[in-house]
Amino acid sequence: MRKEGWSCEPFSGPFAVGSGPFRVRGTVLSGALDRIERRVPGGFAAVREAIGEPAVLAFFEDAIFLASALYDIVPLIHLVRALARLAGQSTDQLVRSGAKSAAERDVQSLYRAQMKSASPEEMASRLPRIFNRYFEPSRAEEVSVGPGVMETRFERLPAPYAGYYVWSNEGFIEGALGASGARDVRCVFSGPTPDGEISGIPLVRVGCKITWTAGV
Repeated sequence: MRKEGWSCEPFSGPFAVGSGPFRVRGTVLSGALDRIERRVPGGFAAVREAIGEPAVLAFFEDAIFLASALYDIVPLIHLVRALARLAGQSTDQLVRSGAKSAAERDVQSLYRAQMKSASPEEMASRLPRIFNRYFEPSRAEEVSVGPGVMETRFERLPAPYAGYYVWSNEGFIEGALGASGARDVRCVFSGPTPDGEISGIPLVRVGCKITWTAGV
């Protein structure tokens, strides 16, 4: 499915901003704010107008993001959309590039001990567990893995902004496998299929086939 076909709308359903059921680890939010302060002239103050939603601004200005805690992901969707507009990029481009950089950084820091001698296949087999640490209640599950190929499944993705999950995984997978020596990493996602709902927010599941070649 083409990346442009995925939705990335910050739909919160019946939940107030900050209290939604789809959660992301605090390190993702703090990392996004850190990149803004380092790379966006004027820092977060310059992003305020592009966000424009008082409840979203209050969420970012009032919260202290603990690395291991989980937070509503909807404000992050607002943030990446605003950053894409400011940068003159599509949202999928911005999310993919940010996730790739995060993966390259994390493999060299957070997961350095585990990944020091990991082959691309070993790295690939760990990716679903990493995803499950970052996001709740969405889940990733390995279907199969072999030389140069892995199939995985993502379940309970919120349909209104499933694009964020797809694009961030594309970037993270490319960065993580590249850091383990893989080349020509490609991710092909299946079209979404219904997977129930949570409090009126429709869910989808998608499959993903990841291929790569061994590094030289």
